[in-house]
Amino acid sequence: MTKRIPRMIDAFSILALAWAFLAILPVEALWYRPGTPVVADTTAGKVPGVAFERKILRNVRMSYSVVIRSLDDMRPICDPRQGPFTYRKDATPPDAPDLVWWTGADPRCWPQEPGSYLMETCWTVAAPFGGVVPPKTTCRQSPPFRVSEG
Repeated sequence: MTKRIPRMIDAFSILALAWAFLAILPVEALWYRPGTPVVADTTAGKVPGVAFERKILRNVRMSYSVVIRSLDDMRPICDPRQGPFTYRKDATPPDAPDLVWWTGADPRCWPQEPGSYLMETCWTVAAPFGGVVPPKTTCRQSPPFRVSEG
């Protein structure tokens, strides 16, 4: 009995270290490398384009959220959330992605008032390692973009 307790402690320690290692792995290590989205400057009445490079490393269930803020007062313009759904390794974006597509077609998310804006997008792996560790999130902020008078 006295030999079993140290072995149990050793086994628990190994499991705890393995869990901690899996818990600190970033999203970019195994699932998704989002790059930095860049929203094009535009004029009022015209949907801005979004340029981005991403790499889906494996099929994974993720959700995403987008926050667009006015740089004048940092008030949020919109905050849509979508998913979770499966990001597929072989998925291709549309030929000319724009902000309406990027935000999941949420009509609130197209800033139409002249001003400067900032967009932050976050992706969350819903159940990494089968849910053994908590959800993992990575976020990217776009450079500022401008909407000018039409």
